[in-house]
Amino acid sequence: RLLGAAAALLLVHPTAARAQDFPARPITMIVVFAPKGTPRPVVEKLSGALSAALEDPAVRRRIEELGSVPPRPDQAGPDALRDLVRSEVERWSAVVRAAGIGEP
Repeated sequence: RLLGAAAALLLVHPTAARAQDFPARPITMIVVFAPKGTPRPVVEKLSGALSAALEDPAVRRRIEELGSVPPRPDQAGPDALRDLVRSEVERWSAVVRAAGIGEP
């Protein structure tokens, strides 16, 4: 009976992939953040080391083996990460507000 009820719900409620106007896109990110106020030269040095690692074919291959996609050069680095985080916060804040999540 429980399985039948669950199946009925699935017929009525579309999956996120089938739902229109659903802004989701499945992504997994592995990122490195530094504490606020970290001096820019330190951030740049860390970013350079990470970029060098991502250029290593063995590292890229392992990332792909784990089911991810290594970032393109324009997607890597502190400025690109800052822009991505800002855009995702903006995107999901709108969804949260529209759904009334967190409101009493």
